[in-house]
Amino acid sequence: MFEKAAVILYYAITPTHMGAGDGVGVVDAPIQREIMTGYPVLYGSGLKGAIRHDLSREWKDQRPRDLTLIFGPESKESSEHAGAVSFSDANIVLFPVKSMEKGFVYVTSPLSLARLARLIEVSNGDADWGIEAPDDSEAFVASGSSVLEVALEDDGVKKVSLEYFEFNLKGSEELLKATTWIAEHINAYDVDGFFAKKLREDIVLISEKNFGFFVNNHTSVEPHVKIDPKTGTAEGSALFYVENLPPETLLAGLVMASRVRSPEAQDKDASWVLDQLSDEIDKEIVQFGGDATYGRGLMQVGVVELDLKES
Repeated sequence: MFEKAAVILYYAITPTHMGAGDGVGVVDAPIQREIMTGYPVLYGSGLKGAIRHDLSREWKDQRPRDLTLIFGPESKESSEHAGAVSFSDANIVLFPVKSMEKGFVYVTSPLSLARLARLIEVSNGDADWGIEAPDDSEAFVASGSSVLEVALEDDGVKKVSLEYFEFNLKGSEELLKATTWIAEHINAYDVDGFFAKKLREDIVLISEKNFGFFVNNHTSVEPHVKIDPKTGTAEGSALFYVENLPPETLLAGLVMASRVRSPEAQDKDASWVLDQLSDEIDKEIVQFGGDATYGRGLMQVGVVELDLKES
C-alpha cells in the first residue's frame, strides 16, 4: 500500500521516442498512446526503468543497497521483496504548436488540465482552478497574456493562429491559475526566466476535438536510413520512419512511495523513499526511450511534493 505521492513532471528538452512497437501505417515506429483518447502517454513501467537506470550510474558503487530497497531487487532475486516506489503513466498536459504570433505556443485541453488538477489533489495539494471548455472556434489564454497584445483583430474579435487554423481569442482568469502553477514548478535550466514567462503567458486552451487533432497529426516524424557505401542508396529496407514527441512537450504523472519492504530496513518509511528520489532527480535531465545516441529522449524531471492541505 502506497503511503505518499507526489506529482512528477516530464518536460521534453529534445524529441522523445517512447516506443509502442511496430506501426501499421506510414510511421514504422510510433510513440505510446492511450487507447481511449489517442493522446500521447508515457507508460509507468518505462519511466521507472529509465529512472532506475539513470540512478544506477551514480548509486551502483556508492549506494547499491538503497537502489535495491527503493526499486526492488534485480529480476533473479525479485522474490526477496518488492520495491517501495511506483510510477503511474504520464499523461500529456502541454503540446507545442506553431503560432504566427509567438513562434510557438503550448496548447492544452480541458481534460488535460483536469487530469493535472486530479494529480495535484491526490498528492494532497490544491488545484483550485475550474476550467471553462472553449468551443471548436475558440481559444482561451490566461488574462494578461501577451498573446492578447500581439493577436490580430478582425471586426473587434481577436484572433490567434495555430498552424494553419485561426481561432477567436479570449482571456480567462481561471486559466491564469493553472498556467501560474505550471510555470512555478518548471524552473530549472531557464535562462533569465524565459520559459517560466512563456509558460505563464503562452498556454492556449482549445477544445478537446482540436487538441486531439494536433497531438495526433503534429508530432515529429523523422526518417532513419542506412546508406550502402557501394551504391550510395538505402541499404535493403533500412529506410524507416520514427515518431517522436516534440521538444517543449509537458506530461505529468504520479510517483508513489511506501515503507521499504525489505525485512532488514523496516525503519525506512515512505517519506525516506520519496526524499531519496526527489533529492536525486528533481530538476534533473533524464534520458527516456530510444535513440539515445542521437540525443533523443532528454527530459527535465520535476518532483513536486505538495502536502499543503490539512489531512
